[in-house]
Amino acid sequence: MITKIFVIKFEFGYFNRSYEIERATFSSMGQENEAELRRQIFAPYQVNAKLVEAAPKAWLMHCLPAHRGEEITGELLDGERSLVYEQAENRLHAQKAILEKLLLPKTPC
Repeated sequence: MITKIFVIKFEFGYFNRSYEIERATFSSMGQENEAELRRQIFAPYQVNAKLVEAAPKAWLMHCLPAHRGEEITGELLDGERSLVYEQAENRLHAQKAILEKLLLPKTPC
């Protein structure tokens, strides 16, 4: 399988070919003092109904925790095209496997 990643200007016309829209928070832990400034700067990049209309084939993903109404609207986060909770569940299983590998005693094959 060949995957192509494109870095593009943020224009709605480009999204009509998208199969996935991935979003993360505008500010992370340790950036709390910059949160308000980041909300203002990144507000035009919110994943909302207008963006999703331009990408009719796209699934929505978010690494969580999400701030509803900031980087993504609540209706899309919970909508039928959202894979957010499936994505979180997959991450949970991967983390459990890592913990099992690290914490359980090694057994000979």
